Amino acid sequence: MAGPELTLAWWDKNRAKTLPPTGLGKALQGYEKALKGFAQTVSRPGAGGLDSDFKILETAQAEVEKMIKATSMKCNKSLHKDTIDNLANPA
Repeated sequence: MAGPELTLAWWDKNRAKTLPPTGLGKALQGYEKALKGFAQTVSRPGAGGLDSDFKILETAQAEVEKMIKATSMKCNKSLHKDTIDNLANPA
């Protein structure tokens, strides 16, 4: 069973309040911005910039994946068990 859809809104609402700052929120914000830019480019037939927008999206996704790992490592195994589980199995 997959966990929640990992979005900035979900993270802001559900992240463990005792977890120190991790950078995951900033990475999710960058990913969502890149995804929106890519979607706008795709929606304009014949528009240039598709390759560069896709590259930006790939870079943002890699940053989110890196921050998920870093965040999981900062979690306390007993205090932040739900956070660890959700980060391991996002939708």
